[in-house]
Amino acid sequence: MTDRWAACFPRSSVQAAMPLRRRTDILVCEENDFVWITGSGGFDEIGLQLRRIPDIVRYNVAANNTLTRIGRRVPERDLPPATNWVAFSSIAELRPQPAALPAKSSLRVPIQIVRASQQEHPSAMQVSIHAWAEYAITAPLVRLNPLRFAVREDGQTLILGSPVPPLAGSYFTDRNGLLFPCGHTWAPPVGSRNSAEGHAAFHRRPGSFQHRRKL
Repeated sequence: MTDRWAACFPRSSVQAAMPLRRRTDILVCEENDFVWITGSGGFDEIGLQLRRIPDIVRYNVAANNTLTRIGRRVPERDLPPATNWVAFSSIAELRPQPAALPAKSSLRVPIQIVRASQQEHPSAMQVSIHAWAEYAITAPLVRLNPLRFAVREDGQTLILGSPVPPLAGSYFTDRNGLLFPCGHTWAPPVGSRNSAEGHAAFHRRPGSFQHRRKL
């Protein structure tokens, strides 16, 4: 008996043998659906690494290349022909796992406008340009400083700020840049990350929204 050894394992277990790619003294060949490796020095040095390979069978190699399974005395077969062997390091390749794809949700939750359980103070309103102009001319500066406004082509004016002017119009509550008629909200709730950054949107009636760039 020589100090040469051989081992055989299914092709499906080859990834478990990748740590052996750093050794230049190990040869490998393929036979049907199995991979054979062989080397010298006995199993004392490499035995632990070989035992980590699933379904591996280990052999001692005799001088005439007959193989005897570890723990047995009778040779079972011959080593594959020498012409089929190449360095294990020359064919072993790392195969990184593919990157995980973003999760896809199959559940869609409809969003509705419903009455809010708590009343909040208005922080925006919509009035006519005439009503706003009359108020702005006579109102003290301390009431105008917190307010910002934008005028639509038809004269409808959106006023943002608090407190809003005491005018007849539509009052809104600001939730993360989304304006709702006072007493209404999303169901289910919509967080700040779901709101349209850089825009203000306000709800006029069921199924109807208008959008404005934030003032």
